[in-house]
Amino acid sequence: MATSRVTYTKEERRAKRSERLALLDRAVEELTSSEAWASWLGVRRHFHAYSWRNQLMIKVQRPMTLAVKGYRQWTGLGRMVRPGSKAIWILAPAPFKTGETDDRGDDVTKLYFKPVPVFAYEDTDQIEGRPVFQIEPPLVDLEGDSHEPALRRLVTWLSGQGVTVLEDEACGSAHGWFLPPSTIGLAARLSPNAKLKTLVHEGSHWLVRQPGQERNWNYAEEEVVVESTAYAVCATIGLETSGYSAGYVANWREQGPEPVDLVAAVDEYATLLEGAIACS
Repeated sequence: MATSRVTYTKEERRAKRSERLALLDRAVEELTSSEAWASWLGVRRHFHAYSWRNQLMIKVQRPMTLAVKGYRQWTGLGRMVRPGSKAIWILAPAPFKTGETDDRGDDVTKLYFKPVPVFAYEDTDQIEGRPVFQIEPPLVDLEGDSHEPALRRLVTWLSGQGVTVLEDEACGSAHGWFLPPSTIGLAARLSPNAKLKTLVHEGSHWLVRQPGQERNWNYAEEEVVVESTAYAVCATIGLETSGYSAGYVANWREQGPEPVDLVAAVDEYATLLEGAIACS
């Protein structure tokens, strides 16, 4: 039996949007603990293609899920959403024409965000005879060379930005260093995988120090951002770096910017570096 589509009044739509935005506020408030920060980093590895706002909304509604997609998207990927599954709500951009025109006679378009439902991977079942959906790349450790091509691509991209990347034979116990304005050293003794993780970390320092982009962060705060960025990028490409600097994360909220500022910065830098690794 077919069911009719539910329609909402303008006031009801506004109320639902406010309800979803309240979820985002709640998620931001939860980031004032180191455990919640680490939890968000874990969520981001699965949802790096989403905006950081939607990452937080997914985290607060279904923190342990491995993937979310719309009903039809899951069907297209060979998985069926189980009847009765509870939706996860995120915000999707919805441009609309105002009916006005600008000085050139073009239609004026504005953007608002509307709540849309997605469903967790755990609430879907494989459709028989369809290819299996791969959630994420398999994790590998830092001792190998599986990600050496990614390392080369990132070096190439940074070089194109005017950054000099050196191998340091006398790096001591350090894994690498950043010398402003644009020189990065990597310990020659490291494996290619470890060099990649270190290069993302030091490359994040370079991004933080870009002219006009400087942040009013102290040393510990900047380390939280760059180490979290390194963790996020490596998790996205399947490189296991769970031993990252937890001590910095544990103290990150003692004195510093609001959680939303740190989340936005990490997501911005990680997205940029992930693109460089994938496309250089």
